[in-house]
Amino acid sequence: MYDMGKVKKGEVKEYTFRFTNIGDVPLDIDLVSVCECTSYELGPSLVKPGEKGWIKVIFDSNKKDESDTSDVDIYLKNIDPELDAPIFERARFKYELVQ
Repeated sequence: MYDMGKVKKGEVKEYTFRFTNIGDVPLDIDLVSVCECTSYELGPSLVKPGEKGWIKVIFDSNKKDESDTSDVDIYLKNIDPELDAPIFERARFKYELVQ
């Protein structure tokens, strides 16, 4: 969770979520999903063990009318062996919208 703090209506804020693959297999990012108020830039979609990756989010406060929390959903091609389903991760940011 990243706190963008106070954001003036009309302001665009950016934040880069950085991560390290601490597992023993490459992470293969399949899809990133964000709300209509946010766009993103993705670093390398394949992150080998020990390597770093990133997702930069660009929040446009023009598209929101109140303070909130926004999700960045990350779907991997990697399969969770216990669930037999693709692995899903989530990053979040929050903001306080001010006039």
